[in-house]
Amino acid sequence: MFRRPPRPPTEATAGGDLAAKTASLKGAIVSTINGTEWPSESKGAAKSLLNTIESSPGIPNGMPSALQELQGIVEQYIRVLEDVHVRLKDVSSKTSMQKWNFLQLIRSKTSNRPSKCTLLLKTCQDDVSKAANSVLERLDQERSKGERSLVISMGNQLTSG
Repeated sequence: MFRRPPRPPTEATAGGDLAAKTASLKGAIVSTINGTEWPSESKGAAKSLLNTIESSPGIPNGMPSALQELQGIVEQYIRVLEDVHVRLKDVSSKTSMQKWNFLQLIRSKTSNRPSKCTLLLKTCQDDVSKAANSVLERLDQERSKGERSLVISMGNQLTSG
């Protein structure tokens, strides 16, 4: 319902500093969430999204270009953050928030279903969580590979020395 098709990598994600781009997007999303007066029903969902963004992984500086698969996952994570930022900026505009608050008032009298604003925030949270988990899993795999190669090289040094 609220999902947009994935965008191709931007010039910044294709050749730029992925760590800086990720940090910048996370900061922009946090700023948008904190700078918006969400409808009362949606404040919990906004707080959950904020917690998800703040706890999502940072990308290490100087990631080796040899890790193509990891780079692809990080670029997908950045595209998700970009998309979430665009969706939040669109909905947080003053006229959109006035519309959300008006519809919230009407809807609260007639329905127990979550509002569209709450659904949007939850969808954004789900998108970020999935992308962040992919990055974390891949970073953990790379860390364990690095630890194994370190143990193997240390073992080789002990047996040869």
